Amino acid sequence: MQMMIAVTVTTKSIYCLNSWKKSVSKPSNNFFLTFCFILFFQSISAQIFLRLDEYGTTDAIRFYAGDKLEIKTKEFPDIWLARKIDYFIPESGTIVFDQDFYKVEEITAVRKVNKTPKFLGNAMMQFGLVWMTYGGVLYLSGADRGISWSDMFIGLGSVISGYTLKKFASKRTYNLGSKYTLRMIDLRMVVPEK
Repeated sequence: MQMMIAVTVTTKSIYCLNSWKKSVSKPSNNFFLTFCFILFFQSISAQIFLRLDEYGTTDAIRFYAGDKLEIKTKEFPDIWLARKIDYFIPESGTIVFDQDFYKVEEITAVRKVNKTPKFLGNAMMQFGLVWMTYGGVLYLSGADRGISWSDMFIGLGSVISGYTLKKFASKRTYNLGSKYTLRMIDLRMVVPEK
């Protein structure tokens, strides 16, 4: 009787082991494991970032590796440099971009691009140009209803408001100094050497 129970338990455990192997090899489980590993490694790289603070508020803007950044430096004070952040070297306070590298102290201004007003501005300008193009085609074709002044104002107003939105609302400039500060934050657990 004891031998039969042992054989049954062993057979059931082998069956469970085989069914577990089959369930692990399903594509959905492999996707889940891959997703977990990606999140783990993403959180490791997100432990070092740039933080743009405004004096007197608790709000801050964070820039991570892979973000695009427009900066002015002490070396080129009149030129905006558009760069993509590759990685950070927190020991020396260096930001490594795709083309070059700068220390945090060398940056004098940061410009942040807001994509929503830029997208809306482009859409409004496109709408206005299409509106005026169709009106012009109707006018040239000699249709009963040609383009009127109100149609021209709709198209022209849309183009002007889209350009204004794109030009003035899509970018915000932060001049570093007394009001704004840029610093590198390192949240990794580093064991000091003895």
